[in-house]
Amino acid sequence: MKTNVCYYLVSQSPFADVPFRNTIQDVIGQPITWQRLHKDQVVFFTNEDTRPPLQNFLDTYRQEFNLKFHLLKTYRIHALGEKASRIGLHKNPGKVDRLGDLLLQLIFDGNPILLPLIKEEFSQVPRHLMQTASMLLASDLKASVASERLYVHRNTFAYRLNQFVNLTGLDIRQHDHALVFTLIEKLLTKQG
Repeated sequence: MKTNVCYYLVSQSPFADVPFRNTIQDVIGQPITWQRLHKDQVVFFTNEDTRPPLQNFLDTYRQEFNLKFHLLKTYRIHALGEKASRIGLHKNPGKVDRLGDLLLQLIFDGNPILLPLIKEEFSQVPRHLMQTASMLLASDLKASVASERLYVHRNTFAYRLNQFVNLTGLDIRQHDHALVFTLIEKLLTKQG
């Protein structure tokens, strides 16, 4: 299953759209969908994970132009990704991070700065959908086992999982998304 990958790009200073977008497209070898959020921040989508060539690009750009950038791979456009990318610029300038890795780093640092955004975003998710996603992970991604454990029909389980994916943007059948959901679930449980 091929899905779009979302990246937040943030810089220490404003940058021009067209030349930068064209350069990134050349580096990754595919067209991207680009949206400016602020004068120093954009979000773009690719068809696949392109972190290695993007990391090489950031390294080269930093050396040639002495500018700090940060890229954050996330699962959709949302306030959490926007804020996390800005934090990444200060914690890991010049790097391409995954949202789950940055969340883990903040947890280890004891920094709860993203917790209000996480709570706000996931307060909109009905409890039965959170349980569905959680049970799928607890059942080693075996939907038939998870549906039995929840005492729901397999089709009901699939419907609920699709609702969860549509509502959150997290397809927990993908490793990165599963990590982000697991960390978010732990943070929400810890905070009560």
